[in-house]
Amino acid sequence: MPLQTADFIDALIVARDVRQSGDDIRRYSRDVERGRLVRVRRGVYLPTEVWTALGPRDRSIARMWAYALVVDRAPVFCHGSAAILHGLPLLKSKDARMSVAVDGIASGKPGNDVRQRPLQLDASELCTAVGLIATTPTRTILDLASTLPFGDAVVPADAALRQRLTTVEQLGQAAEESVISRGIRKARRVAAFADPRSDSPGESLSRAVIHEAGFPAPLLQYDFSDSRGFVGRVDFWWPEHNLIGEFDGRIKYQSGRFAGTPDDNLWKEKLREDRLRALGPQVARWIWSDAMSPALLAYELSRHGLPTVQRARVRSTQR
Repeated sequence: MPLQTADFIDALIVARDVRQSGDDIRRYSRDVERGRLVRVRRGVYLPTEVWTALGPRDRSIARMWAYALVVDRAPVFCHGSAAILHGLPLLKSKDARMSVAVDGIASGKPGNDVRQRPLQLDASELCTAVGLIATTPTRTILDLASTLPFGDAVVPADAALRQRLTTVEQLGQAAEESVISRGIRKARRVAAFADPRSDSPGESLSRAVIHEAGFPAPLLQYDFSDSRGFVGRVDFWWPEHNLIGEFDGRIKYQSGRFAGTPDDNLWKEKLREDRLRALGPQVARWIWSDAMSPALLAYELSRHGLPTVQRARVRSTQR
């Protein structure tokens, strides 16, 4: 049974607290050597069986909690760290450090795993997430959009709208009124482009790549029916070009639109696509590697006859 967030937070052991109780903290180092404990950061531990049971997001949250427990001033988590606390998806980044907002007063010494970001924040841009102080989802999206490549920023922006953590109106207003000095034009572009109808990170990235490559904007989540009834909802639809676009994430076949085993789902997806093609449209399909290499996605769409509406330089989202 998966651990609940509160369970592993309560299981954190802070050596400083143990020292104050008069107990011998050297036993924790010995327990780390024996494999009984995992050192989350200096002076903070978790039982190995608890750490092993955590997924990537919860391990990141455990590290943030460990940091918050040993610094003198409650940190404000921002950018990617705030996104993790809010449950927003992020594309893989080389910078795995925690992001902590500072206003000129450091929240403890930065380390190899902590990046301090000078931000001007007011109380309305702060909230509590998983028991920690973080920038609000709206402010988090703007901060990410001002610093990340366009496609990378669209992924969490779409998710925040889809999960109703913010609204199109709130995001747009915050972007217009923002005091962010660097990257505000990028942030406003993402805020204007974000759409709650993108149903997954892969669809969000694909939509950004399609836009940057100069292709016409598709309709999203379009329903098709035939004489037998409802056929399915497609990810992208270009009615002027009679073209359906489908992003194929593995999760779609494991636990997505169909219930059943992956093999069953593949067969059901084939039957669904046969019915779609019988209605007349072509169907272009792509996977993560195509979306992450925009030239491949552009080729897939072009070979199905989708024209560009403007000249654009296709850029890779990989770093």
